[in-house]
Amino acid sequence: MSRFRDWQETRKEISLQRLEELHPGTSDTFGYDEAPPEKIFEYEGDCWITQQNDGDGSYFWTFIEREDYASEDIEMLEMRLFLWMNEEGHAI
Repeated sequence: MSRFRDWQETRKEISLQRLEELHPGTSDTFGYDEAPPEKIFEYEGDCWITQQNDGDGSYFWTFIEREDYASEDIEMLEMRLFLWMNEEGHAI
């Protein structure tokens, strides 16, 4: 297996309350109190991806270094996070 696949398998679904415990202020910053995500996925390395719904459909969203990314494909966002973590020198 690849390092990406190993890291990808660390994905676990968490609650909004748990995300807020891990990253205080996240709900206020991203407006999750008003429009909570459908699902939140946490990964090794304190990374997370949300599944959102804008009324027209469902999509995945993540935030990396002052940029946000959305996609209908969670694996694309997982690869972005994985590559960013490698570039930033995070141990994964």
